[in-house]
Amino acid sequence: MARRWLDHALFEPRTRGQWIVYWLIIAAILSTTVELAVLSQYSDTYADNQWFFRASNVFLITFFTLELLLRLICRPRPREYLFTWQGIIDLVVLIPAWASLIFPISLVSLLWVRVLRLLRLVKAAALLKHAKRGNREHLAVLSRLAPLFASAIALKTGMLFLEGIGYWPRITGLETIITVVGFAIGILLSSRLATVHSRIYGFDQAIQSLTGSVEAARAYADSRLLLKWLKEIHEIIVSGGEDQGFSHWNKELREEAGGVIPAPIYNAMQRDALYVLHRVRTRTPRVYTTLLVRLSGIYIFVLMATMPGVTGLIATILAIYAIGGMSIIVNAMDKPYEVSEDSFVNADLSGLERYLREEGGYSLQELSHHHAG
Repeated sequence: MARRWLDHALFEPRTRGQWIVYWLIIAAILSTTVELAVLSQYSDTYADNQWFFRASNVFLITFFTLELLLRLICRPRPREYLFTWQGIIDLVVLIPAWASLIFPISLVSLLWVRVLRLLRLVKAAALLKHAKRGNREHLAVLSRLAPLFASAIALKTGMLFLEGIGYWPRITGLETIITVVGFAIGILLSSRLATVHSRIYGFDQAIQSLTGSVEAARAYADSRLLLKWLKEIHEIIVSGGEDQGFSHWNKELREEAGGVIPAPIYNAMQRDALYVLHRVRTRTPRVYTTLLVRLSGIYIFVLMATMPGVTGLIATILAIYAIGGMSIIVNAMDKPYEVSEDSFVNADLSGLERYLREEGGYSLQELSHHHAG
């Protein structure tokens, strides 16, 4: 039982206690970059506090060794884990680390040993991807940005190492350009965010208006036909735009009730239905997204390369979180409804589904079978 609990904690956490263990491992991995930054950028500080950094180094090596042993114990076939990319990273990092403790080495050699720890950031990115499975919406953005964070921190920490030994050039004079480009990216993102926000708000309004029009039309036409027509629209929404039979039911509604339902109500139903279906199926032009992604990538790399020291590392992390996080949210809002475990921004269909259950007699399973798929 304990072995199974620990296996989940190390690979796919589910309970609160398992998540605590999981995040302790990630925190330990990320803390290695702090030591490397101090060692390469602030050698005097490192020399004055060698006892602390040596103790933390021994603790981290012991911690990661224990983690590797526990992973081997928990796996059904321990040897197979060693030949996975995560197991190989553990060995590549731990073997030189233990060697550095046993054999005396110079400061530069010690830096190279520390640089190998950056490989663990790749593992941290893989671990962070599981955060979205923990039903924690506040971690959804971080989990999607995890690969970018890991790559950027590894690259920037490598630059810090080169700066510390004098092999990275000081690039100056780009401060104004970086500020202007960053402002331009902010304008692009904010304008698009305003656009998709208004579109998803309009989508919600159209859903409510559509439900109200159907309720009004039931006084003049067959309720069964109207509710079936409305349910077909719901199925198209939750299926991502696939026409499950709406054309057939819309034609039947037009032939049987088009002349019975008053024109203002019928026209409102058709207008809202066409708007909802159009929004489900359309996306922002790809050229806009491509331009924004490339521009953001170039901007973050230039920021990383030109801003020296730990200040540059912090600025890089903040830029990725701000630009990348807003881009993820905007892209999520561009799809008014997405049936996926990765989706965390969706239009509110609760009113429509409640109406179909109460008035149409449809069960929760009938309305959610597309969700499961």
